[in-house]
Amino acid sequence: MSNQQEIAESLRDKIQRFISLYERTKAERDSLSLDRKTLEFQIAQQQKIIKELEDKYKKVQLAEAFKATSSDTRDAKLKVGKIVKEIDKCIALLNK
Repeated sequence: MSNQQEIAESLRDKIQRFISLYERTKAERDSLSLDRKTLEFQIAQQQKIIKELEDKYKKVQLAEAFKATSSDTRDAKLKVGKIVKEIDKCIALLNK
């Protein structure tokens, strides 16, 4: 009888250790799952920031491409003025 009791007691101890190990593993898994979700959220936020910065960078590049020196601006204004005068002459001729 004592041998059977020892076996039963040993089995209970092993089951208790197994349950304890299971509970710790489950808690650790839950913690890791929460950490993963937090990190995924942070990654999404960082990707959003990167996208916004890339858009701003493209806009700055575009603005730099259109940026003209003062002499270029003056020349462009003169050309536009000439074109407007020519259009006015054409309109005047059409109205006659």
